[in-house]
Amino acid sequence: MVSGLVGVGGGFMRHLRCCSSACSVAVATGSQIAATSFSGIMTQTRRKAVDWRMGMLLSVGGIVGSSIGVALFERLLRLGQLDLIVSLLYLLLLSSVGF
Repeated sequence: MVSGLVGVGGGFMRHLRCCSSACSVAVATGSQIAATSFSGIMTQTRRKAVDWRMGMLLSVGGIVGSSIGVALFERLLRLGQLDLIVSLLYLLLLSSVGF
């Protein structure tokens, strides 16, 4: 239910749950999500219902955004401000869901 409210898939919530588990559990969960996604894209490709242009645009944006996020994470970690920023952003996210 929460994942639907914030506009993310169930995989996002599953990975949050796995943070307290062993890393192997999180990796296995991620592999299952990737397999399900691959199966879905194959089915939709056969139906000719895939917008490849939009998919490429989203993929490029995801790669660029992930690269920027990793660099920002490492910088905040070095500065010792990571916990503060993550807590504030989480508060902002929860506040925006409430409105």
